[in-house]
Amino acid sequence: MFTDTQIMLLPGLRNKSGVALGALLALGLLAGCSSSGPAETPVSAESEAAAGETSVEEGEPADEARVDVPTGLEGRSFVEGIDDAEVLAWVEAGIAEMSQPPTSFLGLIWPIGQEVDEEPDPQLFDGDMFREHTQAMSDEDLQATVATFTTWQENLVCAEDKDERELADGAERVERWIVHGADVATAPDPCQKARSAVYAWPQGVEETTAKQVFFHEAYHGFSNYLINQCSQAEGKPEETYEGIRWFAEGTAEYFGKYMAAKIDGRDDYLQTILGNAYEDYRGSGETDFRNAYYQAAGVALMIERGSLEASKVKDGSYFHDCAYMETYHPDQPEPQYIANNFYHIEKVGGVYRFTDEAVAG
Repeated sequence: MFTDTQIMLLPGLRNKSGVALGALLALGLLAGCSSSGPAETPVSAESEAAAGETSVEEGEPADEARVDVPTGLEGRSFVEGIDDAEVLAWVEAGIAEMSQPPTSFLGLIWPIGQEVDEEPDPQLFDGDMFREHTQAMSDEDLQATVATFTTWQENLVCAEDKDERELADGAERVERWIVHGADVATAPDPCQKARSAVYAWPQGVEETTAKQVFFHEAYHGFSNYLINQCSQAEGKPEETYEGIRWFAEGTAEYFGKYMAAKIDGRDDYLQTILGNAYEDYRGSGETDFRNAYYQAAGVALMIERGSLEASKVKDGSYFHDCAYMETYHPDQPEPQYIANNFYHIEKVGGVYRFTDEAVAG
């Protein structure tokens, strides 16, 4: 069933690695970070092109040149065994799927160690309900991680006006996450056309799982209109849109599984989605639709029923405007049906599938 507040829960990750990814649903977070130390330049797909496009012709008024500067696609990794070029390849692959991608995107990952304890530590993270982890980076890499985001953000020129104090607050927020080892995965978006995906990779989490998480967050970053943007566009408080979080989270989880499989040369992402939901339901017996595994299965069921198009999920088309807010609101008949039937999955001959009744109902 639906509730007023949608919280993304990834029980498979929570049980295996202690990652509280649902603690922050930053679908429209303005974030940055600050550091006094220098950072190495992240791998960039379009650095030369970006440099050529940022110049202003002599005599041209500065306000007329106020556009999002397309600094290109960048990737940076501080995780052992994953280099910058690989993260850039993830970013490029995700962007290539999108029909209206942002002009600038940063993918940033760094390692965190063991969970200090099982309790959230809001006192360390200014109210954010993350858990502190031991530090897995050297002081040099820690400062470089912070500076990587700072440098990227400082080089942007947003078309829209931005509150410098808000950006500074976001900078301090991200720095806290990095310094204190928060188990964070989110998608900061300093500009409408310049966004990012950042992920603190916990010790012990497998690479496939990490890719799924990264692409889940990247999908939020690729999406043009989420709760924050629709709230501003329609002049309504964000609380108005809480019910639709299931759709944003379900499509992001679907995309995360899809892209992680594609990057690895596999086509079994639907089996992964259905298998996660099937096994989690068998293990818990719970049908709380705030679970991201269940939400992704719900998206898959809608696609199979013909009420959603897989191609539009994969290319981000549903988030080109705010129309989906009403179409897939939980008060609508189809989302209601999905919330009550997503778990009707069977395993036949080792293959997961929705029951005929669930598809036809």
